[in-house]
Amino acid sequence: AATRVEVTGASVTGDGAFIRRVYAELIQLGRDEDLLELPAGPLEAHLAERGKFATAQQGGALTRDQSRHLELLARLYARRDRHGLAAQVFFALAERTGSADSTVSLDERAALLDLATRHAKTPGNNTNSSDQTTESDVDPAFVEQIEGKIKVLGFQRRLHATFTERSRDGLSADADRYASKASELERELRPLSDMYNDFAFPCDMWDVCLEMLHFSQYRDADGGVARGLWDS
Repeated sequence: AATRVEVTGASVTGDGAFIRRVYAELIQLGRDEDLLELPAGPLEAHLAERGKFATAQQGGALTRDQSRHLELLARLYARRDRHGLAAQVFFALAERTGSADSTVSLDERAALLDLATRHAKTPGNNTNSSDQTTESDVDPAFVEQIEGKIKVLGFQRRLHATFTERSRDGLSADADRYASKASELERELRPLSDMYNDFAFPCDMWDVCLEMLHFSQYRDADGGVARGLWDS
């Protein structure tokens, strides 16, 4: 691979094709540390583009290669003390839909959300490509959003574990149905309403239903919904 001096020179002269070849070679060789020490401006743009960051932010599916580029982008931001941006990338990775060559387990999503939380709570520098630096405050709303997502994921992991266990213990017909439900829950992050209406309630998981109502602060004026679940 080219030296850091050569890459820096190429960055100044705008030799984008050469720089991209260097990035690709370093990534293929697994030389992450060498890659992340290169000038941040063009590297940031390259990783965001190759990682389809905009697609990930909308919960779209990413290939293994695209996910790898976004992981490097998050590490680049963290290394440059741009923790708010690192948190956004980790959050997008946690929300992405799995693809044919890149499944995302619920445990992996939980780990990514944990990283997003840690970086979102860490004050850092918002440094742009021209090296103009301003202090970036912690965004409480974003922190609250991530923490809420972690709690919702906790319900999803509990449902997944229950359906997986039932698929192993049930009769053949029920086992297939429970295995299908577990597979659905593994594919992507599900909204709380979906988990309540499509998974917990139809399968008589009344205790989980009650916890979901409490967490969502559901307005049950006469208490009829909660009483019905409790009596069940």
